[in-house]
Amino acid sequence: MSTTKINIFLPDDVLYEIKSMPENRLTIEKRFQMNMAIGMFVSKEVSLAKATEIAGITLAKFIDILKELQIPSINYNLEMLEDDLAFCKGK
Repeated sequence: MSTTKINIFLPDDVLYEIKSMPENRLTIEKRFQMNMAIGMFVSKEVSLAKATEIAGITLAKFIDILKELQIPSINYNLEMLEDDLAFCKGK
C-alpha cells in the first residue's frame, strides 16, 4: 500500500486534548490514523479489512480495539441468521 503524507491544522485546545488522552504510547499521527479507521468502519465507508489496513495494525488487534469500544466488528442481523438457517435446512 502506498501512502501520502498530509498536513492538517488544529486549534491549540484540540491538540492539547489529544495530547492529554490516556493512550500516551501512541503518537498523535497514529491516534488520528486509528480514529479515522474506526470512524470510517462505523460509518460503513470501508470494510473491516480496509479499516484494519488504514489503522496499520493486525485484524485481530483491530477487532480487540473495537470490542473494547463496544463496537461490533460484524454486522450480523436477523435476516442473515434466517438465511443461514434456511440454507442449513436445505431450503
